[in-house]
Amino acid sequence: MHITPKKILFISLVVALLLRTGMVWRNYQKHPDFFLLDRESIQKEINRTDKPYANPFGYEIGNVAYSLVCNNTGFANPFGGDTGPTGWVAPGLVLIYALAFYLFGCFSLGALMFMFAFSLVLSLVMVIVVYTISCYLFSDKSVACITAVLFALCPQDIWLFNLKFQQDFNVYTFLFVFVFLLFLRFIKMRTIENLILFSLTAAMALLFTPVLMLPIGVCILFMFLLSTDHSLPSLKLVALSCLIIALTITPYIIYQKYRLGALTFIKSNGPFELYQGNSKDYDGVLVEKLFREKHPAGNLREYQAYKNMGEIQYVKSKVPVLLEEFDFLRFAELTVKRFFYFFFIYKPYVAHYSFNWYLAIYYLGYIIPGMSMILYMVCRRKKLNRFDVLLYTYILAYALPYLCAGIMYRYSFPVCTLTTIMLGKCVSMTGRFKTAVEKV
Repeated sequence: MHITPKKILFISLVVALLLRTGMVWRNYQKHPDFFLLDRESIQKEINRTDKPYANPFGYEIGNVAYSLVCNNTGFANPFGGDTGPTGWVAPGLVLIYALAFYLFGCFSLGALMFMFAFSLVLSLVMVIVVYTISCYLFSDKSVACITAVLFALCPQDIWLFNLKFQQDFNVYTFLFVFVFLLFLRFIKMRTIENLILFSLTAAMALLFTPVLMLPIGVCILFMFLLSTDHSLPSLKLVALSCLIIALTITPYIIYQKYRLGALTFIKSNGPFELYQGNSKDYDGVLVEKLFREKHPAGNLREYQAYKNMGEIQYVKSKVPVLLEEFDFLRFAELTVKRFFYFFFIYKPYVAHYSFNWYLAIYYLGYIIPGMSMILYMVCRRKKLNRFDVLLYTYILAYALPYLCAGIMYRYSFPVCTLTTIMLGKCVSMTGRFKTAVEKV
């Protein structure tokens, strides 16, 4: 008996729902303190001015949302206390946290569960998104079905629901893959409507995570290169996309200039992240000890400097330190290390983990995306096309800023969407799964 693609997609969604819901329940059993927050204690601590505050429910993002909703001071105070206006984090995710706080109360269980539910919905939508991308890339629903099943089982996406600290709730992962989908849709259909939809979504994605600037740039470059005759109408489409993106993000940049007194591109702390990721005595990975020694959220001295100098001057003060300590050979060595930490080697944030079978599963699950990219290259070596080039350059463009600044294991999670598609194609090429799906 044949199973239709729609049934496989539905089963994938059910499996994804059950696994992630089960992980939230397991998370609650393992970390009840994360779910049962003492709101009175949080309010007392977050308003203190003598030390920084960081709650695992959002960290700086949660603090800014608290300032926006519960203190009515706008985008401010990423480290608690009264540290003034901020551009330390991009506004997109802050507004989602702010919505959760507005509906259910700041740092409440209801707000936390709203964010988990939101994240769960995004995961289910991503099952459909990777299915659709596979259809666009390979014109084969059997490949798309395999991909949907694999993403339903994706260790990184499931892992997110088991963590006792949260920040982005896989919003960045969703935006990474959704922008790619809309770009593919435009390339396939070549309509103004799809170009506008891609451009608006790309601009909104930048307001969530400016690191997507390079992948979006790859898309626009690809759009230009596909116009082989470089005719005026084709160039107009490229210009229109750039114009839409610029006009969409400019109002926030102007608002930020008004608030901070300085012009920044959505986030103000880029130089600080470059400084932190290349600090002496660290191997380019952002670990707990580094935050305790170098970050305003974890170090009283840095917090006081940030508060006294103001955000812009504090960030600028780190540039001379970075330049003074900069060594090109060491930077190159760290970049190579970060590449392997990004794609292949799991590096725990907390160093005192004892090695056990559970941690071994982390290492095995973490290596899948990087190995999928290698396997796909081997399987497709004689059939690589321009869309394969787009896949690789889009992923590498996303990774590049982290390879230069500093990484944490969760920064690589977004690429798992596209590497799952690569893995699905490789599995389908074994020829064992073709008969499982009815061609429609």
